[in-house]
Amino acid sequence: MADDLPALSTELLDAVVAAKAGGTRRQGQDDMCAAVAAALSSGRHLLVEAPTGTGKSLAYLVPAVAFLHDRGARATEADADEDGDTATRVVVSTATKALQEQLVDVDLPFVQDVLADRLPFTFAMLKGRSNYVCRARLAPYDGSEGEVFVPADPDVAAVVEWAADTLTGDRAEAGNVTDEAWSQMSVGTDECPGAGACDYGSTCFAEAARGRARAADVVVVNTHLYAAHLASGGNVLPAHAAVVFDEAHEVEDILVSSFSVSLTAARVRNIVGLARTGGASAKVLERLRLLVPNFEDCVEGLVGETVDLGEQEDLAEVLRSVRGVCESAVTSLTSAEPAGQQAKTANQQAVAALRSLADDMDTALGRVGDAGTATWVDGTEDRPRFCAASIDVAPVLAAELYPRATVVATSATLAVGGQFTNLARRLGLDLDLGAGAAPFDTLRVDTPFDYAKQGILYVADRLPDPTKERADFEVAARQEVEALATAAGGRTLALFTSWAAARAAAEHLRDGTDLHVLLQGEAPRSDLVEEFAATPRSVLVATSSFWTGLDLYGDMCTLVVIDRIPFGRPNDPVVVARERICAERGGNGFMDVSLPAAAVSLAQGVGRLIRSTSDRGVVAVLDRRLVTARYGTLLLDTLPPLWRTNDRSKVEGALRRLDAAALAAAGA
Repeated sequence: MADDLPALSTELLDAVVAAKAGGTRRQGQDDMCAAVAAALSSGRHLLVEAPTGTGKSLAYLVPAVAFLHDRGARATEADADEDGDTATRVVVSTATKALQEQLVDVDLPFVQDVLADRLPFTFAMLKGRSNYVCRARLAPYDGSEGEVFVPADPDVAAVVEWAADTLTGDRAEAGNVTDEAWSQMSVGTDECPGAGACDYGSTCFAEAARGRARAADVVVVNTHLYAAHLASGGNVLPAHAAVVFDEAHEVEDILVSSFSVSLTAARVRNIVGLARTGGASAKVLERLRLLVPNFEDCVEGLVGETVDLGEQEDLAEVLRSVRGVCESAVTSLTSAEPAGQQAKTANQQAVAALRSLADDMDTALGRVGDAGTATWVDGTEDRPRFCAASIDVAPVLAAELYPRATVVATSATLAVGGQFTNLARRLGLDLDLGAGAAPFDTLRVDTPFDYAKQGILYVADRLPDPTKERADFEVAARQEVEALATAAGGRTLALFTSWAAARAAAEHLRDGTDLHVLLQGEAPRSDLVEEFAATPRSVLVATSSFWTGLDLYGDMCTLVVIDRIPFGRPNDPVVVARERICAERGGNGFMDVSLPAAAVSLAQGVGRLIRSTSDRGVVAVLDRRLVTARYGTLLLDTLPPLWRTNDRSKVEGALRRLDAAALAAAGA
């Protein structure tokens, strides 16, 4: 059946789409479905750019189901591992919680129902350990250790009450739980001793979730968890034949974040508390406590700076001290004889946390001089954080992922200037580690939208240059936003590349207009989006986290304003390290690193406007460099093909007409 997998998959997709209320066939969706099926059947990896409206979730889920049935039918006992697992399952990895929930709550149940008679399958969602309440942390409050304690914190008490009835232990089902309360009732991988070493391992919610994942054909995870799987050498997720990375434009940054290690004063203080509860000696506790002021003294004045541990000897010595004291504390705890189950559990969790911190410091120190590593201090002066990250993820992917599973990477924006070359290089698809580079194909799916008729790209090229005339630009940009948002009657998403610019714009709009202005940070994201959608004469002012994952259809948003091309900070340690690595390999740091990243981010921001075939509106980019700089052509070629103009009067006229039409529709 493998040779017929593309044809079968498109046939099944037709059935799924036909069963969907209002479902219509889309050529782009069919093309993507066939390409995914071909990749899965051949083992060739696939990069596929599927614009908004393609229906890409179904375009990869349906061939995935067909593939796992075909692979399962052909699997033999020789293909099984020591546990009898033939690795027929497919993992879907997403960057956002919203997409995970969409897949598990909507898309997968629908596909499962439609294909139940022909290709039945099961699915499960697996999250990181800290998303599940910890049985050991519950023990003092649920009577499993005899005496029942009552939590002093009412928020913790609410978690305990919920935990008495939950079947999954998943925080998502616990309602509105504060982070502080949840942290007291859960553990991360750095504190968990493992199911085999924990007396509650047999009833552990996290382990039960792993069991459900192992029994499923399709497993949905987030990319942070998949990164942990790679970092562990493949020990986090069940064996799988293929993985689909949705929102794949974020994979590289998520892997860098996940492969990083860090040290903060808060982390040491938390471990001091764990070690004390676990029974560590007073001498060891005092040595741990002294590490906090030593660390803070060493990083004072370094926040926002790249650091070289070869030169910052005092900081390097603190890291060595942290490692040494943690090792001493582990020795102290493992020789202790805790009295009672609660004390024993606390001891186990303290040992796990200390070993994790010691390993992290060992990793950071071991990377000194490594060209593929960045070390820096971020956070705030009051709460500094030392970080060390492996920047070049290509070797890890080439060695640990591509030989073991077929990879499909998809997103609305992947290609830069129409080419996948840059992405393939960053993800290690062209890296030859001795056995040849990973074979892969690419596909750009046609959009279902008529961008030239549905939207306008307005470039305000008469505004001052944002780099050469910064102060003048900022004043002019605020005035431009005011004029455009007023013409649109609100319904404006204003995206800024800095917090300072966003706050200044919000203040300017509140002083100069009667529009309802919402500013990121003044309320939770979900509340802001809900209020914006429900309030026509409103402007939502936001920064980077609102450039993606935001769906505002129809009259909710008819104007998207972007203040600048979203280049990363010139002194960003990760960007600096990437450019250095690129230059050492004969490339151009700006053209090969910073510019492609800005192009993808800009395309994501522009993509907030047209989300359906009925959407109409304007994207206004206030940065003249989009049309005056030599690199502007590459940026424009990465954007949707909106009708382009630099005439503000035409744009204001179009926005007023859209506003009038929306008011008329609302009045009708």
